[in-house]
Amino acid sequence: MSSKIQCIRNISRIRNINRIKIQRYLHVNSILNQQIKKGARLKNLFKKFEKEPKFFDFETKVKNQQDEIMKIDQNPIDTEESKTERFSEIDGFHKLSQFIQEAYPKKQKEDNNFIDSILNTENSKSAIKSLDIDIKNKLDEKCKEALNPTIEFLDSIPNSLELYKCLSSFFNQTSKLLEDHKSFNIIYLPELSNKEWSSVHDDLIERIATQSTEYPKEPLINVLTIPIILNFSLKKIGFRFYNGPLAMSIFNQLKSNVPLYFISCNQQTYNEILRIVWIYYGIIDLYQFEKKFTEMKIMGYEGDVTTFHILKVVIDEYNGLRHGKSDFNKYGTEIQPIENIDRERFLRHEFINLKHRLNKGDEEEEDTAAEAKALLKALSL
Repeated sequence: MSSKIQCIRNISRIRNINRIKIQRYLHVNSILNQQIKKGARLKNLFKKFEKEPKFFDFETKVKNQQDEIMKIDQNPIDTEESKTERFSEIDGFHKLSQFIQEAYPKKQKEDNNFIDSILNTENSKSAIKSLDIDIKNKLDEKCKEALNPTIEFLDSIPNSLELYKCLSSFFNQTSKLLEDHKSFNIIYLPELSNKEWSSVHDDLIERIATQSTEYPKEPLINVLTIPIILNFSLKKIGFRFYNGPLAMSIFNQLKSNVPLYFISCNQQTYNEILRIVWIYYGIIDLYQFEKKFTEMKIMGYEGDVTTFHILKVVIDEYNGLRHGKSDFNKYGTEIQPIENIDRERFLRHEFINLKHRLNKGDEEEEDTAAEAKALLKALSL
């Protein structure tokens, strides 16, 4: 009698173990499918999966588990062969779990290498960085006007997928030029190191305008044109096509090529990214916004008037949410996640510092203008 009871218990235990294994496989499959939908973060991982279809074929594995349960129902005797098979499957599951866990720390390591590469890259000697701020702003304005045919072409693209393909082609071409050392002068424009506007600047703007007019799909590639094209595309994808995740994927993909990332991004790029992050990933959680804002500061971009207004909107909307006065909370419930308290304090501190810096710059401009007027008045006398 006791042996029969023990046998029934063993059968029940085996069934439970196999059901748990099935649930684990289904759970892992669900996690991996979600990662595929989010983007190409595990693209290389799934290429390995495809090379080993027998080991990573979850549907087949689940079906085999179900067949095994049926066999147990028919034959309650636990043979040595069945034990070996089950232990082999459990070992395979543990190997899969370990393989997935080891895939994530690598991303953090790559991010660290990316920051180190950016800070130490020789491309930081780009002549554009040494230009006077007034000349730099004038170049940017005139370059936008010269690129107008290309911008109109990008604006005519009907959906985010087509725009992404066009942008990918453009950046692939840029990457090839960056790999060719002979193209250094074409990309980085060392001739613009003058402190005053000259015919060199006029000639460059004319060449950009001519190329953009004749070949809108193939604009002149250099350190001036690339950020303009990227910023327009990010803005359109994020706020015209409402595809914020795709815009973030494009921005993050640039980090795989440090020189390309360096010449593609500027303060306006980070302003667009901050807006996208807040609208698509913010409101309740400030983590992603704080992360991108800190990255912006690390990359040497202190913020401008647009950044100031973005910070003001973020702080105001978060405070409204915290006090139950947000447009996103019609019931008036006070929402204040504990982990966001320090982040909100940090952003408020940065907001105040940026405000002081911008005010100081305005005061200096006013003093310079007053001195110029006084000098002109003295000369007229």
